[in-house]
Amino acid sequence: MNFRALTQILIPAATLLVVSCGSEFDGSYSGYVGGKEILLHLEEDKKAQITGYFPDTLEGTWKEEDILGKSAIWVSFEGPNEKPFRLRFELQPEGKGLRVTGIKARPLGKGTKLTPIELKGSPILSPKI
Repeated sequence: MNFRALTQILIPAATLLVVSCGSEFDGSYSGYVGGKEILLHLEEDKKAQITGYFPDTLEGTWKEEDILGKSAIWVSFEGPNEKPFRLRFELQPEGKGLRVTGIKARPLGKGTKLTPIELKGSPILSPKI
């Protein structure tokens, strides 16, 4: 088989493999954070949803970060229009789950900054199958 024929087979196959593989973190996770049972869903298209932390289900986005050589996941949510705020969960992979390393929130408006919310311990969100 010549080089040209080989590339005509390998390039489409490699493209299909990359496109069809989602992130290793997409899926649903559950656990207790601040005494509340939450369900966090991370979608392959970087959209996120959280239920149980706030009275309403919140929608947002997530991204993987590299912080000082460690993998981290930041998930940001917007509060409802009648109470606009931003909520960010900071997570680190731990085994098959995600450890909550921080939660920060702020009201939306000019000059506001994210304020840490005190966590008791280091809650783990486990994959929900």
